[in-house]
Amino acid sequence: EFGATKASGTVKVTAAGEVTQTGAISAGTLDVTAKAGETAKDITLANAGNAIGTFKGEGANVTLKDADGVVLDGVTAKETLTLQTDAEVTGKVTANSVDAVDQTVKSSAGADVDVTGELKAKTLDVDAGSVAAATVKVSDKVEQSGGTIGAADRTLTIDGALDQDAGAIKATTLTLKGGAEQEAEATITATTGVDLQGATKGYTLKGTANSLAKVGTSLADGIAGATIVNDGALEFGATKASGTVKVTAAGE
Repeated sequence: EFGATKASGTVKVTAAGEVTQTGAISAGTLDVTAKAGETAKDITLANAGNAIGTFKGEGANVTLKDADGVVLDGVTAKETLTLQTDAEVTGKVTANSVDAVDQTVKSSAGADVDVTGELKAKTLDVDAGSVAAATVKVSDKVEQSGGTIGAADRTLTIDGALDQDAGAIKATTLTLKGGAEQEAEATITATTGVDLQGATKGYTLKGTANSLAKVGTSLADGIAGATIVNDGALEFGATKASGTVKVTAAGE
């Protein structure tokens, strides 16, 4: 357990049990590992007075609250990463799920973001910088009600359902595997196109400002059907659907 702690440099902790706090932590860098053998333990640092410059960590459920913003420089949460502060990603962040409903997670240094569960974030703003291969992958559903998810110079893959009420999704290639419901106020920009997958999945992409470039189904079993709106020209790649595909485009 952390009591009130202040350090201008690095505080590094390795614990075989849960890590909590009763006092605020002020540190240039806080590096916390909570693991007993191969079993990850919870890290709960939820004091409103925390002032952490850079956070590194490995645990099961990792909860981090900070008075300002914090840099995430390599964080692994075996379960849920809960952010109660804006966070900038400089090293790869891997989590089963990310719960940052009212927060912004921003990567400006080309780090991969790999969410193997559900993503809830106001904004997942990812700038690939000079790392062309950097990717964003979410292996469960994405719920978006504002902000931006992805980046114009990264691929984005969403394995679960996409529920996009508002906000923007940006990617080079956007791969959707779990079906999608997009409202007219929301937007998707995919500079090289959208790949729709899932034989039983339907896709409703009706954002009036969508810029999809190209749409297709890369897998042999195709999809159930799709309704697509695009604000500009739209090209079909190989496409297969057991039901109806309806397209409204403001260009060729």
